[in-house]
Amino acid sequence: MSNRYRLVGLTNEELLRAASQLVTKTNELTGDVLAHLVEVEVRMLYAEIGFPNLFSYCVESLGLSEGAAGRRRASG
Repeated sequence: MSNRYRLVGLTNEELLRAASQLVTKTNELTGDVLAHLVEVEVRMLYAEIGFPNLFSYCVESLGLSEGAAGRRRASG
């Protein structure tokens, strides 16, 4: 296992701070993904590359699960 995931050396404060920072990054990245998917849909780019809809593009090209694709589609 990579040292990246070995967290036993962190103090409680470091662990809590890092967890908070990671959630913030995750939220920012989710916002970026949603903005990009909205633009892909507005431009209908999924159709240009052979997908019938954004959902199919998300599942088949981006590798999202159907649930994740549905949630992102509903958010966009």
